[in-house]
Amino acid sequence: MTVYRVINFDLRAESGDKYLEWLKSEEAKRIYRQIEEETGARYVGTYIQDAGGAPFDFEEWWEFPDYAALDR
Repeated sequence: MTVYRVINFDLRAESGDKYLEWLKSEEAKRIYRQIEEETGARYVGTYIQDAGGAPFDFEEWWEFPDYAALDR
């Protein structure tokens, strides 16, 4: 059973562009690759919540093969 985990978060004012730039960095790719290897998860993506009433700035989506993978 596939399990999706969505992590919502805010960033400090004026730091969104820096975060988006970091997401493209080799460091970010290495970290996400390590998480994928250790848990069997798949990084789906990070999205900007653009809707007017959204309570958070960003959300990060992960796909896990099952609930047990969340414990790894």
